[in-house]
Amino acid sequence: MAARGLMKLHQDLQEQRSCRDPCGFVLKTDLLSFNGKLVNELSNLAWTTSKEDEPIYFNIERSTDATNFTVIGTISSNNNNTAFVNHYSFIDPISVKGKVEYRIVMINRAGREKRSNVIQLSNNEIPDFALESVVNPFASELEFNVVTKTNTSIDVQLIDAYGKIIKRYSYMVYAGVNNLSLRETGKLASGMYIFRIIHNEKIIYRNVLKL
Repeated sequence: MAARGLMKLHQDLQEQRSCRDPCGFVLKTDLLSFNGKLVNELSNLAWTTSKEDEPIYFNIERSTDATNFTVIGTISSNNNNTAFVNHYSFIDPISVKGKVEYRIVMINRAGREKRSNVIQLSNNEIPDFALESVVNPFASELEFNVVTKTNTSIDVQLIDAYGKIIKRYSYMVYAGVNNLSLRETGKLASGMYIFRIIHNEKIIYRNVLKL
């Protein structure tokens, strides 16, 4: 890809992040995971955080067109900065007909925020296990969604052009759609990498571009 094309991709990504993390300040709290599943046509959502060093609250947002989101609930944080992981959950009281999208917005007292990726739940049959989407290209972190029928674990690897594994993590994923991220990738050299997910005997590959 030409240098001008790479620069444009980088600028676009920075603009997207500026909407999520207002200029001059970034929330330190990390959203580690976000998953959802349907139980009797009701969306059961769950997410985890770390580094809660200030009081924040979570807006749970819902959409039926993946564009226009409405706040359907608000939960205060545990504000526990000593916990390695904080757990939260929410059940949408409106039954799902067709498909619906959700996202989590973390907000502090100053009104600054971070948003999760969007996950989609539907009444359609879900596969045993699949990689649903990958945010590509990526910069400081590589976000991805996986879907699974049962609670299980996966191994995730990022491999450079020489075949060397440079990032490796294990995740616990839960029945439904899971939004996850491979963190601390900002210092990696720009270029193409292989993103690999291993689940039991199934291996999924994707080519991804680091800006």
